[in-house]
Amino acid sequence: MQLIPFVLDGAAPSVCISMLDTPYGVDALSSPVATFGGSGASQLYTATMQLTFEGYGISMFHACWASSRDEATKRVSVRIASHLLAEVEVHSGIVLDHPVVRRLVPSGVARRLAEEGDCCPRWRPLQQGGDLHIQERAGA
Repeated sequence: MQLIPFVLDGAAPSVCISMLDTPYGVDALSSPVATFGGSGASQLYTATMQLTFEGYGISMFHACWASSRDEATKRVSVRIASHLLAEVEVHSGIVLDHPVVRRLVPSGVARRLAEEGDCCPRWRPLQQGGDLHIQERAGA
């Protein structure tokens, strides 16, 4: 898994981008979640969340290939606290004009997700079971 945290100057939002490029259960990550992706995954799903929690604004974007909306929701549930899961919207494909997508996802990545169904057309990490997760915390 690659974690790419970065902070935009001083009190500006902190953003963490992570890319799991192999299915759960294949690499060294210990996860109680079954292996996702691969041959059973048939469609791109994205999930968004935007809320205020304890004085912080939290925005989240998640993209993965899954065989169903329920499977996509399970994959997101690995990344966020269970009590926040009710705030997550799961979308079939990507909604380019969604405020969270416009704020968090670089335009080139969003375009590739919409056109190619993956963030890297040559490598196709999502179609091979990987996940793209972008989360931002701002405020307080």
